[in-house]
Amino acid sequence: MHLTIVVPDQLVVIDGYPLEMELSNFSLPDQLHALQWLDDQGEEEYNDTSFNKSIQSLENYQLIINEHDRLKVIAETPPPPPTYQELIKEYTGKLDGFADSVRSRFLPGGTSIEAEYKHVAGQARIFSATDMTSQPPSGVADHMRRYSVDAETAVAQILGMESQFMNILDSIRSLRLDGKTALESLPDSSDESAFEAEYQIWHDQMDQFKDQA
Repeated sequence: MHLTIVVPDQLVVIDGYPLEMELSNFSLPDQLHALQWLDDQGEEEYNDTSFNKSIQSLENYQLIINEHDRLKVIAETPPPPPTYQELIKEYTGKLDGFADSVRSRFLPGGTSIEAEYKHVAGQARIFSATDMTSQPPSGVADHMRRYSVDAETAVAQILGMESQFMNILDSIRSLRLDGKTALESLPDSSDESAFEAEYQIWHDQMDQFKDQA
C-alpha cells in the first residue's frame, strides 16, 4: 500500500486515490504534518522536522484507512436510476422550459410584447369598425409611418400579424400540454431512454417555429 496523509490539506491518498477527509475526527499525533507510507514502512513528518520518525505499522491510522475505503466505495457507486415519478417531473419540466425558450423568440420583451400586439390589434379592429373615417389610433398611425402604407393596408397587416403571432403561440401551448400528457402517459416500466425519445418528439415539433420567429 502507498499511503499519504497531509493533515493541513485534509487529504488522504491511498494507492493514488485522493479523498478529502475531516481528519479532526481521528486521533492523530500532535503537530503531525503528514504521513508517508510505502509497502511496509513509513515516516511521520511533523511541523518541526526534527521530530520526524520512521514507523513500521499503520495501526494508529487504520481507522483513517477504513474510512477512506468506505468513502471510495460511495464515490465509485453509481447513483440509482431515477424513479418513474422523478422522470415525469424532470421531462415535463424540461418540456416547459423548452416551450418557454421557443415562446421567447416571439416575445423577446416578455409578456409586454404580447400585450402590445393585442393592444394595437384592438385599436385596428375598432378603427376598421368605424370604416376608418376617423383619425387613425396611435398603433395604426405608427404602423403607417413605419412601413409607409395607407390606413387600410396598415389595419390589414396589423390584424394579419396578430393572427399569425397568436396562432404560433397557441400551437406552442398545445404542443407543450399535449407533450406533457404524452410523457405522463408512458408506462410505469419506462426508463430514461423512453422519456428522452418521447420528449424529443415534442421538442422537435416546437423547434420548427424557430424559422418563423
